[in-house]
Amino acid sequence: NTLFRNTLHGMHAPPKRRTRFSFYCLEEGEDYIEESIVDYFPPSKLPLQQRSPSLHSNGKRQKQRGRLRLCSNSLFFEPDDQKTPIIKYSFRFITERHIVGQPDNVFSINCPTIVSLLQHGLIGPHETSDVDGAHTFMFSFQDVEVFLKKLNNLLCLARIDSSLVRAKSLKTLLQQNEADYSFNYSWLSDVKEKVVYQHSAYRVIPLVRIRGRFLVTDLGFYFQAFNNIDATPVISLPFKDVRRIERRRYVLREIALEIQTNTDTVLLIAFDPGEESEREALFAALVGQTSIAQIVTNDNGRVMKRWQHGDISTFDYLMYLNWRAGRSLNDLSQYPVFPWVLKDYTSQQIDLTSPGIYRDLRKPVGALNARRLAHFKERMTEMMATELDDRRAEEMELEKPKKGLTALLGLRKKSKPKALTTPASPSHGHATNAPYLYGTHYSTPAYVLYFLIRLVPEYMLLLHKGKFDDPDRIFDSLEECWLSVINNTGDVKELIPEFFFGTGEFLEHTRFPHLFFGVKQNTQKVRDNVLLPPWAKGSAAEFIKMHRQALEGEYVSAHIHHWIDLIFGCNQRGERAYNHDNVFHPLTYGDNIDLESIDDEIQRNALEIQIREFGQTPKQLFTDHHPKRLVASTPEDKISFTSYILDVSADTSDVDEIDMPNPEPASPTSVQSVPSGSPMSRGRLNASLSASSQEQQFVPPPVVPRPVVEPTARPPSPDDPVVHKRHFRQRAAGFDRMQSAPAELDSPSTGSSVLDRRLGSRADTARRPKQRRQAADELDEEIENTSFSSAQNSSFANQSIMDDFDMLSPAVALPVTATPAVELRRSGSLSSSSDESDKNAPEEEEDEYASIAVYSTRNGPQRSRRSAEEFKRWQCVGSVKAHKEACCCVAFVVEKDPGVAWLSGAVPSGDRVVACTASGDSTVKIHSMHDGRKLRSFTNFGSTRFSSMCVTNSENALMFLGSLNNNIYAFKPEAGSLVDSVPAHDAGVSCLALSSDDRLLISGAWDSCVKFWQVTETGIRGTAAAEYADTHEDEVKAIAVDPTNRMAISVSADGLVALFDIRGTTHPIKTTKTRLPGLAGGSWLDNEHFAVVGSEGVVQLFHFSYDSPVVTIPQANVTSVGALAGALLVGSADGNVSVYETGKDAANLLTVLTGGSLANVDRIATTTDEAHVVATDTNGQVALWSFR
Repeated sequence: NTLFRNTLHGMHAPPKRRTRFSFYCLEEGEDYIEESIVDYFPPSKLPLQQRSPSLHSNGKRQKQRGRLRLCSNSLFFEPDDQKTPIIKYSFRFITERHIVGQPDNVFSINCPTIVSLLQHGLIGPHETSDVDGAHTFMFSFQDVEVFLKKLNNLLCLARIDSSLVRAKSLKTLLQQNEADYSFNYSWLSDVKEKVVYQHSAYRVIPLVRIRGRFLVTDLGFYFQAFNNIDATPVISLPFKDVRRIERRRYVLREIALEIQTNTDTVLLIAFDPGEESEREALFAALVGQTSIAQIVTNDNGRVMKRWQHGDISTFDYLMYLNWRAGRSLNDLSQYPVFPWVLKDYTSQQIDLTSPGIYRDLRKPVGALNARRLAHFKERMTEMMATELDDRRAEEMELEKPKKGLTALLGLRKKSKPKALTTPASPSHGHATNAPYLYGTHYSTPAYVLYFLIRLVPEYMLLLHKGKFDDPDRIFDSLEECWLSVINNTGDVKELIPEFFFGTGEFLEHTRFPHLFFGVKQNTQKVRDNVLLPPWAKGSAAEFIKMHRQALEGEYVSAHIHHWIDLIFGCNQRGERAYNHDNVFHPLTYGDNIDLESIDDEIQRNALEIQIREFGQTPKQLFTDHHPKRLVASTPEDKISFTSYILDVSADTSDVDEIDMPNPEPASPTSVQSVPSGSPMSRGRLNASLSASSQEQQFVPPPVVPRPVVEPTARPPSPDDPVVHKRHFRQRAAGFDRMQSAPAELDSPSTGSSVLDRRLGSRADTARRPKQRRQAADELDEEIENTSFSSAQNSSFANQSIMDDFDMLSPAVALPVTATPAVELRRSGSLSSSSDESDKNAPEEEEDEYASIAVYSTRNGPQRSRRSAEEFKRWQCVGSVKAHKEACCCVAFVVEKDPGVAWLSGAVPSGDRVVACTASGDSTVKIHSMHDGRKLRSFTNFGSTRFSSMCVTNSENALMFLGSLNNNIYAFKPEAGSLVDSVPAHDAGVSCLALSSDDRLLISGAWDSCVKFWQVTETGIRGTAAAEYADTHEDEVKAIAVDPTNRMAISVSADGLVALFDIRGTTHPIKTTKTRLPGLAGGSWLDNEHFAVVGSEGVVQLFHFSYDSPVVTIPQANVTSVGALAGALLVGSADGNVSVYETGKDAANLLTVLTGGSLANVDRIATTTDEAHVVATDTNGQVALWSFR
């Protein structure tokens, strides 16, 4: 099967290496620096699996000879002994901040945690071990100080918190290191060769970039890596072997070229972002050569005609279309896509002439199940109705005359009215919030690795940080895979070319027979070989043969053009895509998104990662229907299972030439390079079919109208919360919208809540916070120049503000100088501010509009309080290691909370608590806290890293999971199934909170945005009910809802606390800028007070109606806060939870909850009956304290 791996793609046949070490030992995105030959002296307590057979054989600390490899995130030691594992020392575990060389060319490091790779010289999951003692290295040839200079620089970079700053510094360091390298001209094939171009670039292979020097001469081109890992340090390709050169997108930018040769080599070369000009310079240097200029680059029509007449196979034609559409075997995010063609995977025999066994190729995978499609359409209809609401609101704001409070203040809007965007508007090609049917794509890196795990397990180990995916998510059965594809709302994947080519090695456990993929939740071991359909007779080769015959047979030949229309053609985008149920998330149409136009680097990087994980739609090749095949099936002599035809565009005497469009317009350089008489110069572009993928726009569907009902006016209520000066300023800026509403919207409506009416309202995220603040400051000046001296004017303003509460713009923070009223020391003693200290304290900003609509919820329900003696009767009743890293947690009492009633049979009777946890290790677990048993473990989330979670407390419990890939997932723990996935933010989701009635979900993220979502029975609405992008200017660290479901707070890292009214309007009514240098968390104490914790370990307690803290607690090493029965819970870095009793202006330390085996308390949760406290630490430990 070597021929199969070499001819289809070199990716499955890694080049011969000098050593066992490869780029797949690195972390994703890690760079390789250099290597040195050393003698290694391991610590005496090195685990047995890391010891060589001769090590410590005579009781002495013997040395090992090997290579020490320096990379951007870690050190690797590769012993010469092939059976001894490679040892990885991650920089984040090395304890030294600066390493100093020792005599005899020696240095030592202390790394308490090491990772072992290639145990016994075989590929397998990495093993982590704890080790005491120093690891010592003696250099044989290199000067230790030269090596340590680079190592210390990298150690310093590893401790930089900002990933962007770290990446920039690393790039500079790598460039300085590369300056020492020069191309080895002895590798040139001819001493007379002339160099016409050279530049640093990457050679891209799946999941890995190899940095090196790319050189073009007048005879060929060369690539020399800046490392010597491969046995062949220089790749040489003569021009006479080049078959094709195509521009490629890489990491969503036009920075790559892919070169295909007649010797079955496919080379993908990429440049750094921003070096698009270098890509064009390289392209010009290549096509400027005589042999390259003769290459046909616009041959779609010729190849299509050959396929129609049966001169090439359907497999060859689909490979060609994938190639032209930007799909590459070297880039898993743009891997070639092939269709499911069969739907019968259960019969003993199969008749390939029967239409009943075939999948409907007229429909995308997501539309094959009518019931599932109805769910998708319902969700998209809600999105479209929301979009219409937003457009109408914008139209009302811009086109209606000014009156009311805005006219009184003399404010005038200077922008011109903007017409309502039509469904066919090309502007929607760049909209990331356009309606869609499918939140997942048919081709992603995870899907490719799912199919290829048995053939290239090292890819999955790299993507999953040294481990295989959960056993329940390993490709195990073709029948189960097909059933998931047609039934699961989160699975619409198509196939890959390996299903129709070769002997089916990827289906068998033959390349690495020692690998064990684990045991599934049903206690069954993952099969060594994929379970094939009965008609394959247990043979992978027979399955590939039958499957290929189906692809080349009569039914597929007669219908495959419909599938081509969906994937590469006219039904891929625009209104036709909507008509054919073929609409995917807007971010999957990555060629319509210009990343370089996004100024915010954090937002750009987050969007880049999200698009890669979503999958990418191929470039559109045809804008008219693809013609049908003219022959019944592919002739047998045109089908090959060991190679595919490279020269698909060769002329044949019996086929008339037809002209088709080039998916990418040729650059001026390339056009000028083509001599007259070449095939390209004779081509004629068909105007009716010509379409540039770079100009094709994503067009949304026609929007389904729905009634728009505005809130009726209501008088101020004593139940309303505080309205801040900023609130008044917002109303002055946007009051004209309400006054200018159409007459038909003025009538009251019944049966529709404000939240339902405003579903999907969004802030203008295109404007940056600085611009919005500047505009708000200008408005402040106009407001402050307007006098409201009379009671009548004040009353008018008061009434007007309350009339249209939900029309407010996002908040703009007002810094408030705060003076602590009470300070509490660690001992619990109070020290009130004296008169003298008050005199010296900064004067608070006078709020001249504070009298406008200031109301209190003081009479609302309070949490029941426990006495001081009761709190002293708490004790730790359980502690469990749930994860390997920090986790979020929700706790329930099995016999009291309906949300976990389904677990009643899994735990003993009594007041038993279970903890639901989620972590960055991509797992969700449920533990019984009293005995530490793991009740459930859910791992079917791929590589999704979770940052936050909350669970509805109902019989049909839903678990909402915030992830670092910007999504919010809805998960049914009882069924163990993922029911919904929503792309929620432009950066990772950092926190989630649920209202106590489980109707409203609030999310915060690293993009500084706060969003409100309406909860449904199956998840959340696809579009946010409200969005506030400018309230915060830094990462949102925490969100909390008060016990009465009236208000919520959001806390950001810049020290800002925003207060929201969530009784149907979800708008920010007040912001407070604390004196803390940064906030790390927050929690409501009761329905009037909330607490926040600063990044430097200070807790402040606020009353919601005041800007100054009521109590400040400067407790050492504070890390988190929570509340229980009227008491304040404060977590600390020493692993304990302190309990404070709080009063009007006092706080007393009641007790300290200890014994939980926690290292650094990260989060605190309580049960609904307030009889239990659960806390987690940064190492994934969970502890439970209960009232006795």
